[in-house]
Amino acid sequence: MNIKHHESSGFTLIEAMITMLIVSIGLLAMAQLLITSIQQNNRSEMRIDASSAVQTLLKEATVSIKKDTDCVDPMTLATPTRTYLAKGYTEEVRCFEILGPSGEQQERYLIKAKVFDPTGRELAAASSIMTTVVSEL
Repeated sequence: MNIKHHESSGFTLIEAMITMLIVSIGLLAMAQLLITSIQQNNRSEMRIDASSAVQTLLKEATVSIKKDTDCVDPMTLATPTRTYLAKGYTEEVRCFEILGPSGEQQERYLIKAKVFDPTGRELAAASSIMTTVVSEL
């Protein structure tokens, strides 16, 4: 009695389905990594924009202080519309007069600027100390 054994080559249906499952899990992991990378990139871009905006706010506040009465808390800067405000961001500029050890005026000011995202989370903050020289005519 002759029994013939056939050697089969190729994949069975089960092997092909398991391979597809493994490949699809890998692709889903890569897609999740791509989404996370894009979100982090957007957050970094927002922080960079906010840092630049804070520096601009400090410069504008410094220019607007000419005398003691200009240093108010909070400060409102009369400047052109900033593009990040249209995206729902908010800004805060505060000015404090720095007094000497005996409470005398020194014509020095601490200016603080912050930018917040639409949810109210602080994106960037900076401060600067400014000294003014008032000339009497």
